[in-house]
Amino acid sequence: MNALGKVLQWLGQAVAKVMVHPAGMGGWLLLNRTMVNYAAKVQPDANSVIIACIRLVQRVFSEAPLIVQEWLPDREEWQNIHQDEVVELLERPNPYYNGTTLFKATLADLMLNGTTYWYKVRAKNGRPVQLWWVPQALVEPVGNPTDPTVFIDHYEYTAGLATLNLVQWRVEDVIQFRDGMDSANPRKGLSPIKGLFREIFTDDEAANMTASLLTNMGVPGVIIAPKTGRIGHDAAERMKAEYQSRFSGDRKGEPLVMEGDVTVTQFGFSPQQMELRSLRGLPEERITAVLGVNAAVVGLGAGLATTKVGATLKEYGEQFFEFTMAPLYREIATELTQQLLRDFRDTRKFRLRFDLSQVRVLAQDEMDREKRLNSMLLSGGITIAEYRRMLGLPVKPEHELYLRPVNVTQVPTGPLKLPAGGTSPESESTSEMAMVPAGSNGRNGHH
Repeated sequence: MNALGKVLQWLGQAVAKVMVHPAGMGGWLLLNRTMVNYAAKVQPDANSVIIACIRLVQRVFSEAPLIVQEWLPDREEWQNIHQDEVVELLERPNPYYNGTTLFKATLADLMLNGTTYWYKVRAKNGRPVQLWWVPQALVEPVGNPTDPTVFIDHYEYTAGLATLNLVQWRVEDVIQFRDGMDSANPRKGLSPIKGLFREIFTDDEAANMTASLLTNMGVPGVIIAPKTGRIGHDAAERMKAEYQSRFSGDRKGEPLVMEGDVTVTQFGFSPQQMELRSLRGLPEERITAVLGVNAAVVGLGAGLATTKVGATLKEYGEQFFEFTMAPLYREIATELTQQLLRDFRDTRKFRLRFDLSQVRVLAQDEMDREKRLNSMLLSGGITIAEYRRMLGLPVKPEHELYLRPVNVTQVPTGPLKLPAGGTSPESESTSEMAMVPAGSNGRNGHH
């Protein structure tokens, strides 16, 4: 870097030091245009639609293994390193659970709360030797109360039930995953659930309604009233208890004969009148849309109905991977590179990435890619070494060769000069391939 570049870098750092960061302003309690605190009425991790979406993301995520890549400046490309101590640590982060379990817990916390954490246990030499998932509810990123220019000074971990049992963690000992930034507290990610409290409540109430009807043999509430006169309180309670015992539990469906001249009137709506399936469809659509999971892919009725027209289920699966899983892989790999790999390697030369070639939904794309590479190889567009690198295969010096069809002749630019006799300068046609050292007579055999 020249002198001017160093001065500009210094000026940029000087400006960053005077940035003042706001303190967190707490959580989100009320939705717009309502005074009902739906956040206090729902438990998102107990909602079946949300759990279905989380489980799908967890299952798909485990298909792509983590690898380390090294930047090769002479070739201007990344080379895969499948065996590495960082990869081994992520496969077995601690003695009590494996890497798949670690990522499943991380994804669930991230999708529910927008933020989650890992804690690094270091050896005496400073290298991380264990990784532990920590629920976001137990960790709080804290700025510096005396210096508002410090974005995160440390993390406070609640080690016990009492708030007095707070443990301060250094920033370098914590890996924080954030889904964007929460405007109420930029030190945390934005929870997608915050905009879904009303939909979750609606879906839960529809589920409760269905369960209540089934416990009552599918019959909504009724009013039992005498046709003439009045009945006493004790007689009314006995009549109510008798009705409930005959139409609930293991005895539902038994015949009932009421004492006295009474009428039984339906109070409320029948399942057909309520259209419970349609009522639950709208929350399903909104919840799955916010979480980035097509309702058809996760197997919900609101999405399966749409597969009869438009895209097929296979196309929905490809869209789900392209728009939800692929960005998620990149974001997590980037965070792990900056917050974990730096403890082992120079992140200017190495990075962590997920090997998406192992994902089954992308198998057809990988086959198409291999066909294109094979065509480029056989036409002399790339060397055998480049072909093998692109496929993640080991490369040796003897692979630095082009394959060229022997029936193709190099012709200089300008007017074509035919030899005496007017015969074509091309050699006799043959289907055999010639081995040409890389760098000889131009890159391709077509020039």
